[in-house]
Amino acid sequence: ARCPSSHGNANGTFSFTTSRRLLRAASPRASARASRMSSVCGGATPPPSNASAMRVLITGASRGIGAAIARVFAERGGEGTTLALLARSKERPSHPELEGTLLDTCRAVERAGATAVPIEVDLRDEAALRRAAQSALGALGGLDVLVHNASVLWPHPVATARRMDLLHAVNVRAVMLLGHECGAALRESSGAVVSLSPPVRTGRLEWISRHPAYTLSKYGMTLATLATASASVRANCVWPSTTVRTAATKALEATHPGAYTEGRSPEAVAEAVYRVATSRTYNARTLLDEEVCAMPPCDAPRDAFVNDALRW
Repeated sequence: ARCPSSHGNANGTFSFTTSRRLLRAASPRASARASRMSSVCGGATPPPSNASAMRVLITGASRGIGAAIARVFAERGGEGTTLALLARSKERPSHPELEGTLLDTCRAVERAGATAVPIEVDLRDEAALRRAAQSALGALGGLDVLVHNASVLWPHPVATARRMDLLHAVNVRAVMLLGHECGAALRESSGAVVSLSPPVRTGRLEWISRHPAYTLSKYGMTLATLATASASVRANCVWPSTTVRTAATKALEATHPGAYTEGRSPEAVAEAVYRVATSRTYNARTLLDEEVCAMPPCDAPRDAFVNDALRW
């Protein structure tokens, strides 16, 4: 069902029209949106894209960077662009301290003129994830871009076996399962995969030893993504060079001052993801967001991985 608008039926019963992949020039309205978004990423002019009428699947799309990525694709593509949005929080946040739901993101997407398909799923549940992927592909009528944004954060040196399993299930296994389920559709469209995961640098021992369970899972996310790269599917990873204002960094603010209050906007990172997804230049690459486009000045702390890498 199509996501309800802000004044729609509270029961969420709406019709959905499957998008067709249209090769058309962006409308003046979409061009104006693109100009506004370019200012988020250092004012550079965005490269030409075929984002109009794209079919996009995004995980972790209820808030933060995932929601921002959805808004960027919707604002660039407008009418004809369809986004399948996956997360646990469809109508209410999955945790009382969190804000944002899939329906909130859907409303923002539809205000931009695009179509949103909200799909509630727990990425830890293999059968549910496979069903969600097939539902998304059916609603979209194919797939042009797959964005692995959902992730579990655990910035601690020790993790229980249960926590290790959670990190692996969401950060690695879900990426591999979605890659398998969506592989044929991506090959058919010569599509793209983008993950929010870091470059694999085994020499950065401090970054590994500070939180080995988390680091291993994020490295696994990167390798699982690069494994899908081929001559017909472009697969890349993008990693923020600074902290970003999200629910995760808000929780870290007490121990890492400025992580949230000075963090870079999710829109800036979303712009980098959008550019990598719509560019033919990148394939099988691991990139920092600031390598993709000039980031606006900010006082955000450098990401721990980036800081550690700079010392070597």
